[in-house]
Amino acid sequence: MFQHLSSYTTLTYKGEPYPLLDAELRVRGHSNAGPIAFDVTTPNWSAPYEAIFTTDGITYHPLASEVHVVAPRSEHLLSHLLADKGLKFYFEDETTIEHGGFLLRPPRNTPPFRTEKLVVMDWIGTDIKKESQGPARDPDSIQYRVMRQVCEERDWDVVIDDDGSGEAADIVGLAVDDEGLLVRLIHCKYSSEAFPGGRVADLYEVCGQAHKSVQWKRAPHLIDQCRSVKASVLVSAVS
Repeated sequence: MFQHLSSYTTLTYKGEPYPLLDAELRVRGHSNAGPIAFDVTTPNWSAPYEAIFTTDGITYHPLASEVHVVAPRSEHLLSHLLADKGLKFYFEDETTIEHGGFLLRPPRNTPPFRTEKLVVMDWIGTDIKKESQGPARDPDSIQYRVMRQVCEERDWDVVIDDDGSGEAADIVGLAVDDEGLLVRLIHCKYSSEAFPGGRVADLYEVCGQAHKSVQWKRAPHLIDQCRSVKASVLVSAVS
């Protein structure tokens, strides 16, 4: 909904501004009834909101202070902008709710994901609750382990640690071959528990990030994003 807004547009919460393009919306819980609670989050603050479904459509309400959307020539309350532009809600079975409260449910049965396509990695020596490798490339982090796995898969020209605010992905692999430029975007998420398990919340978290990164497939700015990464986090595919 904000794809046409200026890069100078900010979200201001309790007097503290932050670039809108680097903010995220995160669902606060997963329930089959009641309002949908979500947070507008930045690295500096988190503002709780809820979406309420009524016979007249969807209304949005702040659960604390209101967030202000500040553009070079205008300023709006976020709840008003959401009511005007709307959000798209994704549910199971490919069901969505569009702006205005319209429920769309495709008349088909989607086959389950083929489990033989899942690759189980060896996490021995990895702290599955530690996501980022950080500037020191912490060897017991998830990102470090996955980056090593990626580097072993093929001869990449460059593998980039893009972890951070506004990232394209936690790990970006680039390789030029006979068919053109191959780009692989990989997201890592820490486990909410110290042991592996089939937790829906963990799955939603990483799938949500993957869904968000689809924009980079169409965006001409992906290479610019990769160029902006500091040289200290570039990793040669053969290192």
